Amino acid sequence: MRELTLTELDQVGGAGWSDALQYLGTAAAIGQVTYGSTWGTIAVMSAFGTPLAALTMVGLAFGAGYAFMSD
Repeated sequence: MRELTLTELDQVGGAGWSDALQYLGTAAAIGQVTYGSTWGTIAVMSAFGTPLAALTMVGLAFGAGYAFMSD
């Protein structure tokens, strides 16, 4: 029996990390630009300052999960 690499698994399953990383990278970039390097302030800034950025990041995280799990 032969083991498959991650790239081969992506080809067989139709989706995988390569599709999901686009969403996760965009969410991380939005978080870096909006909140800076202190990720602990996301809850405070979301409540008072920029809830749109937090909602966008959550939406992108769900999109990444869907892209990872879809065929």
